[in-house]
Amino acid sequence: MTAVDHQQLVALLPFAVSPGVQIDAASAEEVRGHLDWMPQRCTRPAVRCTSAA
Repeated sequence: MTAVDHQQLVALLPFAVSPGVQIDAASAEEVRGHLDWMPQRCTRPAVRCTSAA
């Protein structure tokens, strides 16, 4: 898949755009992605929240 296809895939997933889901690789067998850390979504600003990792 190309980068454009990855963006289209994220757009098809409910609730994937708002938290910033990014697709790193996609095939028929596996889809891998990540979420960048967003300080505005952390309840304790001084602590890096890693629950989505």
